[in-house]
Amino acid sequence: MPVIGPDARVARRLLGPLPDLDVLSAATNGRCRVYDLHIVSNDGHWPLLMLTIPVGESTSLDMQIQHLLRIARHLVGAYRSDLSQIAHLITKWFGETTWASLNERSVNDVVNHLRQKGYTDVSIARKMSALRSFFLYLTEKGVVSSDPANSIKNPKVSRTTPGIISPEEINKLIEAIQPTTPEALRDKAMIELAYATGIKAGELVSLDVPDLNLDQGKPWVRIRGWKTRNRTVPIHDQALRELQKYFEDGRPFLVRDQEETALFVNRRGERLTRQGFWLRLKGHAKTAGFEDKITPFVLRHSFATHMIKGGMPLRNVQEILGHSSINTTQAYAHLVSRQSTTREVYERAHPRA
Repeated sequence: MPVIGPDARVARRLLGPLPDLDVLSAATNGRCRVYDLHIVSNDGHWPLLMLTIPVGESTSLDMQIQHLLRIARHLVGAYRSDLSQIAHLITKWFGETTWASLNERSVNDVVNHLRQKGYTDVSIARKMSALRSFFLYLTEKGVVSSDPANSIKNPKVSRTTPGIISPEEINKLIEAIQPTTPEALRDKAMIELAYATGIKAGELVSLDVPDLNLDQGKPWVRIRGWKTRNRTVPIHDQALRELQKYFEDGRPFLVRDQEETALFVNRRGERLTRQGFWLRLKGHAKTAGFEDKITPFVLRHSFATHMIKGGMPLRNVQEILGHSSINTTQAYAHLVSRQSTTREVYERAHPRA
């Protein structure tokens, strides 16, 4: 466990009180100040975040740390949900009440039960990853002597084709939102921005007002991705118009604290959560008539697929989506290729077609 140093205390003063999280360490390394943020939740588990800040960088330190903490809270919530479910199952079946009492067989039984209940291999693998990370922490703390999940192999996760919807369905979804309330103006602006940029739901709700430039000449949004994968993405005119309407007739009627920096806020004037956006999206999709087909990731997948099909080079799509590897983006190119008929490929490729 890292020792709390003076730089960590500086970070704490910048951050203010945190109900679920704490900063354990930070250090200065040569010309760069390196904040090694061990984010600890109140259930005793932390995801590790690394933040390197060059001296003289224009973006303020507290804004960067606050952004990473918003990401950390999403991670903490996911860890807590997975570990709580595993704990409930083990207590219900075996009557065990401590993590130290678990063995390899009981963990294996949990995996088999989840599979029988219809959980996907991706979900099971994520839960096992959370359990291993938690036992690593418990081992370091001396609570347990070994990890009973370490020898259990994760299920093989096959690469699945991303779900997408057509441009016509996108239009139908957006047109289903009647902009008669501040919340509806917000929802329409969010969905337009999501499809205009391919932004993730967590990144979308983490946006602050300064991250958006609504200059009619070259509007853009600054997306702060995981670790250092930040990117600036252009915004098309239709999304710009919906964002302007939200700024003029939506956000002012939702915000209560004029110091609030969150771009998208709920009816209490607080930052909208990822779950809140998901519920609003599902509601509008139901109105449009295709509730089961819509998730925030479907919007992202649809954006990428439509851009590649429209001729955008793969490297540009990679940059916009924030993928660290071109191989991840390549999946969309394969999808577009499968959807294209021989006639379509021929007519696009032949110089005289």
